[in-house]
Amino acid sequence: ADHANSILMAGRADLVCLARPHLANPYWLLHAATEIGDRHAPWPLPYEAGRDQLWRLADREAQTAPPSQTAIATKTGSPS
Repeated sequence: ADHANSILMAGRADLVCLARPHLANPYWLLHAATEIGDRHAPWPLPYEAGRDQLWRLADREAQTAPPSQTAIATKTGSPS
């Protein structure tokens, strides 16, 4: 996701297609949203327990991240 964002921000493309990650993992977008701290994406009802576990793991990882990673996460809106 970061690579796609850098391509878009540099103006080298108007659209970046992400078909391969979705073929490998249909819920890739939900995992990517969790990585950047977006907790507003709707999850399918049967997967809500997994969502909560993923959020707990992301919170734990953010607490143990080095200071440089915490600064990046804060800029992208994820909890620090």
